[in-house]
Amino acid sequence: MTRGRIIAVVQPHRYSRLRDLMDQFCSCLNEADIAFVSDVYAAGEAPIDGVSRDAFVAGAAAQGHRDVRALSSLADLPKEIAAIAEKGDYVVCLGAGDITKHANGLADALAKVRP
Repeated sequence: MTRGRIIAVVQPHRYSRLRDLMDQFCSCLNEADIAFVSDVYAAGEAPIDGVSRDAFVAGAAAQGHRDVRALSSLADLPKEIAAIAEKGDYVVCLGAGDITKHANGLADALAKVRP
């Protein structure tokens, strides 16, 4: 039996949490074969300079992730997953914002996107 790839989809939750744990967040994705990072779910916080989706992606790449990608919008998630996922792959959605609704609807959305 072959093992499928792990595709992680991460929605960072709160700018302050991402700032305080940036190094740990960036390194924790290294076990995923492919990682997508969405915009920060602010949860009422104002943006912090230098703390963003793009900083997270750059940090993960700098810490050795072989395929980390910025996700332009969670609405694009089905299209992005459909373009790369193969039979046997696992998609894991992580975060504490509205990523839950996107994760819950991903199977149905993929069925609409894939031929």
